[in-house]
Amino acid sequence: MRWTADYVSPVGRLQLEADEDALLAVRFDFAAAAATAGTNAVLGRAAAWLDRYFAGEAVSPRELPLRIAGSPFRRTILQLLMEVPYGHSITYGELAAAYARRVGIPRMSAQAAGGAVGANSLPIIIPCHRVLAAGGRLGGFSCGLAVKRRLLALERISYRE
Repeated sequence: MRWTADYVSPVGRLQLEADEDALLAVRFDFAAAAATAGTNAVLGRAAAWLDRYFAGEAVSPRELPLRIAGSPFRRTILQLLMEVPYGHSITYGELAAAYARRVGIPRMSAQAAGGAVGANSLPIIIPCHRVLAAGGRLGGFSCGLAVKRRLLALERISYRE
């Protein structure tokens, strides 16, 4: 069974989705959910994590039970992204290079890494907002640039417009 719970954050209302074992999604767009409204232990832990995050605490995504959806490539990119500490950033190119090293290939496209980042079903928790374009430029964000700017400001991460 799947449950959803609303979470009111400084960047807007979020919908959290979990099953018995793991957090499955964090949504700004609630239309995608096909779950029962309610709560369970996983949703409670996720809400407490978000409270700590928005209070400025350097929390880690590894503190939560997460189920990362997608291909092995996408899951590896998002696992690498979970290694970027609070208050730090990485570029799409650096993320692609880290992936290439992890899997033992000569190179990976920054655009491919960006596609995997853009498909993150657990934004904020898996910190896709910490990924910047080349030269530290803001780049894109599936939840909108205004939200990305606020999350980067919360973590005191500098970027270029």
